[in-house]
Amino acid sequence: MKKTLLLIVKLSLTVIILAVIIRKLNFDQIYRTFTAPNMTFLFIAFILVIPNFIFKFWKWHYLLQTCGINESYYNAFRSYLAGLAIGMVTPARAGEVGRALFLQKKEKLKGTGVVIVDKLFDLTGIVLLSLLGARIFISPLIFYLLFAFVVAGIAFLLFSSFFHRLIVPMMSNKPFGTKIKQVLSVFERLSKRVVTKNIAITLAMFFVVLFQCYFFVKAFYPDALAFNAILFAYPLVIVANILPITIGGLGVREGVAVFTLSVFNIPGEVAVSATLYLFIINVVFPSLIGCLIIASAGNFSKEAKNIQADPIE
Repeated sequence: MKKTLLLIVKLSLTVIILAVIIRKLNFDQIYRTFTAPNMTFLFIAFILVIPNFIFKFWKWHYLLQTCGINESYYNAFRSYLAGLAIGMVTPARAGEVGRALFLQKKEKLKGTGVVIVDKLFDLTGIVLLSLLGARIFISPLIFYLLFAFVVAGIAFLLFSSFFHRLIVPMMSNKPFGTKIKQVLSVFERLSKRVVTKNIAITLAMFFVVLFQCYFFVKAFYPDALAFNAILFAYPLVIVANILPITIGGLGVREGVAVFTLSVFNIPGEVAVSATLYLFIINVVFPSLIGCLIIASAGNFSKEAKNIQADPIE
């Protein structure tokens, strides 16, 4: 009953937000913009998918190796894409912990901890970048809250081994304490060197995404466009997209993009088209490959029952 009610609420919010966007913008203009891009800029944006996923796979594989899970690049590749596909059908992409189910070394609990750490780096990195333009779009209070989150996130990652030694003894007498300790064991491996390297990889990965967005906007709006417009605006779009209030983030992502990019005189139709293209090539297409990996995994169906999935999001 709760899942059905949640689904109805999300469907309603999705329809309302999309209706507001369509009413505010010209749907025919969105269609014409989306289907008639500058092919040169579009090609560059598509090519940037390669370095984007190189950074993602490198970070994931590096974290696995750091935490003592010696998977090959190929297995890391398969597990990452499978997790991405599961994340597409779960609220807030929580299903990405499903990557651990596809690790060959059978360390599912430790693998789950690695996924959590990987997502912490992603969240800290994108919120850090969002600070560049946050003062333009949001109130000082929210800005300082974001700043505090970044400081706390980096401090937690840098001193995670200390927090691990502090928290793990408290788990001994708790239900599922042994399993929780296995999940948290990855934090013991996060030296300052590992944290610094992963933050650098994460920032490089997000800069590739920002350049993708830049070239998509150029593909639909070839007029002069400074990169700082994307640098200031698009990280906030990614942060807003984390909120699991609509199906697949549909409407939230586009609405925030319309608002933030309009400050730099970019038409709403262009903002919607660029964000949709980014979602399709960076999430939808790789998730389809992940679905093929899941379908080919004979042992997945039994283990997947442990994942609480939202059937549509």
